[in-house]
Amino acid sequence: MVRMKGALLMARGLAGIRCLATAIEWLLLALAASLLLLPDHSPLLGLATIGGSLAVRRLATGRWIALSRMNAPLVLLALALLMSLVPSVRPERSLEMFCQIVLGMAIVWTCLATCRSSTAIQLATLLFLGLGTTIAIVGLVGMAEPPAKLFEEPDLRLLLPPALGPLEVTLGVDRSFNSNDVGGTVVLFAPLALTLIWVRNWIRIIAIPTAVVLLTVLILTQSRSALIGTVIALVVGAVWAVEKRRVCFLSIVVITSLAGVLTIMTFDNFSIWSRISAVISQVVFGEAGSGRSVSLAGRVELWMPALAMIVDMPFSGIGLNTFPVVLQEFYPTKYYDPVYSPFISNAHSIFLQTALDLGLVGLGACLWLSILAVRGGRAAARRGIERPLAIGLTLGLLAHGVYGLMNAGTLAGRPSIALWSLLGLLGALGEMESMVTTGKEGQGVASWQPASKGWRSHRSWVQSAIGGGLILVASSILVAPVALNFSRVVLQRSGAAPFREESFVLSFVQANLALATRLGWGPYTARALAARSLLARLRGDTDTQLTTLQAAVAAAPWDPSLTHQLGVLYLARGEWRRAAEVWGEAKAGEFFIRIGKAVAPPEGLEWYSRAQAVDPTDWRPYVAATEELLDAQRFHEAGVVLAKGLSTVEWKDVASDENADAARRALAERLVDSTTPLPAHAPVSISVANGELFANAARVLESRSDVAGALYAAQLASHADPSSVVYRTRLESLRQRLAEHGLAQGAQRSTMLGP
Repeated sequence: MVRMKGALLMARGLAGIRCLATAIEWLLLALAASLLLLPDHSPLLGLATIGGSLAVRRLATGRWIALSRMNAPLVLLALALLMSLVPSVRPERSLEMFCQIVLGMAIVWTCLATCRSSTAIQLATLLFLGLGTTIAIVGLVGMAEPPAKLFEEPDLRLLLPPALGPLEVTLGVDRSFNSNDVGGTVVLFAPLALTLIWVRNWIRIIAIPTAVVLLTVLILTQSRSALIGTVIALVVGAVWAVEKRRVCFLSIVVITSLAGVLTIMTFDNFSIWSRISAVISQVVFGEAGSGRSVSLAGRVELWMPALAMIVDMPFSGIGLNTFPVVLQEFYPTKYYDPVYSPFISNAHSIFLQTALDLGLVGLGACLWLSILAVRGGRAAARRGIERPLAIGLTLGLLAHGVYGLMNAGTLAGRPSIALWSLLGLLGALGEMESMVTTGKEGQGVASWQPASKGWRSHRSWVQSAIGGGLILVASSILVAPVALNFSRVVLQRSGAAPFREESFVLSFVQANLALATRLGWGPYTARALAARSLLARLRGDTDTQLTTLQAAVAAAPWDPSLTHQLGVLYLARGEWRRAAEVWGEAKAGEFFIRIGKAVAPPEGLEWYSRAQAVDPTDWRPYVAATEELLDAQRFHEAGVVLAKGLSTVEWKDVASDENADAARRALAERLVDSTTPLPAHAPVSISVANGELFANAARVLESRSDVAGALYAAQLASHADPSSVVYRTRLESLRQRLAEHGLAQGAQRSTMLGP
């Protein structure tokens, strides 16, 4: 009896020590997160704190990491993470992301080691929901003004109570968070909160307000990919939860609800179909300037050079967190040029971004880890082990995956702890299901043994022959990728100095490029030529650079980066017409306009005239040239340019109005001859693109004291874009000026006539 009591007390003491060790381990991880994710981060101290948490686990359990099926992909990810430091062109940027991913892996291992019971899983889930609510509130307060994607009012936070102002000061945020990033983080928590609402116990009390906060923040972000991911996850969850005979009815309800929401969102003074068409056009083509980067067309323009980077460096990746630097320095395109384009931080796809940062090995490890997490969640739900939690967490991962198709996701950064925690919880649920299954199941079925030893020997010989042949084929296939990867790493990290003269580095790169060119297959022929062009650029050999770029463009016309580099090289050689031939009319004209806005004003007019020569029917170079001339107060020349633009531009998107062409022709003649009569009424149906031309025409005519002509041009501009406050203000000002001018003339006439 005494021995039993002693054993019981010892067991309780060991359990208490393990609980204390678990608490210390999580506290150390929280400290490491604050050291690595907050603005004043300390990478080395954070890594040391993570090592301390592993040491605590070693002392408490005798193991550095818990036994789990997730260990293999995590170890593979660690190897890819170390390899990704080699090609980095900005080590300071890579070190920051390296530490954040190490923190995420430590969170997964800690979840696998400590969440091995229902009580631990439930407690971890509550903490997970609390983390989601905190991230959502901080993200909402610190979020920059989102683009107007779903609603006419871009910043819907103005509809919320004014308490957000003091809260912003209290939290110390500066409204710099991207709305897409906030939405992509919230989707990890929203399906879980909505799933727990249907649980009939005390957790519903916490789940309901959490779901309200998360969904509110999700809508306010106006992130289309996050909303689509959440809707898809909820539909999958509903089908998963209900019985099969109810699936058809549920599908009808969902489709009807979506149709109703779409009708409400698109209802306006215009027809519903025109509103839908406008939304689709915005999603596909985006807006002018930087707005294009959020559209599908802008993403495709971004994905093509990203794929080229993966082809060039499939094993090492381009280096952690160096995509914007590598893109603009080695893979520029029309919309992502180092001089004339905005800074782009990521590839707008979590799968592409992971392959860029960690290589294909790292991408495979992350996919393997995600598959094991989903399998663990499904298995736990099927066995009834914390079924609502398993379903909610799995749906959160699904929603984030859908979101990640069009955005870079949260593999690293401040919100990354949410994704890694979710993976760890799903892995822990899978381990709990595995323990239950192992306890119920007996020994496995014995493997089949062949009866004939001779057959086994013959089969072994055949397998060896086939395996040897496959190894030879794989080796020949991998020669070009490996050689090109080595060459690219050296070229991008070394700079121009090692290649100016004969050296070992130059010989090494030339040998690898020759090997990649000789044994290249598929896209590697063009990519080897592109690498040789880069080598020629670093050596200052423009003739070889031009020759290799021409061959690369001929071999891979799909790559916008190669055509852009060839056009830029033609411009550097003073051959702008050949650059226009390579780029095409639309791209050349737009790029010439960008150059004109970036250079000094007198030189800008020359680039605008080149854009007009490339495509005389494009209205944008006329507007740009007119604005520069107006700023220089060269009103007569501005009128000539405007008259030419109004006469030659083709308005393909103008609504049918027989008076629109007549109004433009009359205004063009008025700019040349102030005595030209104008139509009595301004047409109503005018393209929005006309607005800037008409607004500039109003400025030119007003400078000549032609108030009536300026008023007519201002009316045309206001009809072209009724939502423009600037156009309306100028129109009212001209009306008031014309009225005052009329009163003054009447008073002068009365004075001359006498009483």
